[in-house]
Amino acid sequence: MNVSRRLLFASAFWEVARPRTALNAGHLLIRLTNPAIAFDLRSAADWLRCHNAARQALADVLEASRCTVVFAHQWHPIGAAIGEPEVESSTPTFHVFGRWDGEPV
Repeated sequence: MNVSRRLLFASAFWEVARPRTALNAGHLLIRLTNPAIAFDLRSAADWLRCHNAARQALADVLEASRCTVVFAHQWHPIGAAIGEPEVESSTPTFHVFGRWDGEPV
């Protein structure tokens, strides 16, 4: 499912986008807009705002009632890597997967 990355929502610190290589119909990214931004209370609160916007969009479009969040901790693959279909940058990124009843597996 290769598509160009599409920006869906942007906030002060984060952006919600469709990945270039989506693993399913409910796959979105929440990416830090500037890697120099500290992950502090303000950026964490802003991340929650983006996460809520992403979940609401997945609920509206796919009737996704649940979401899974995946991220790398102290490791970011560059190049070919297991579990990362196409590394887009070294920017901190959270993968959000909408889950819904009857989704194709």
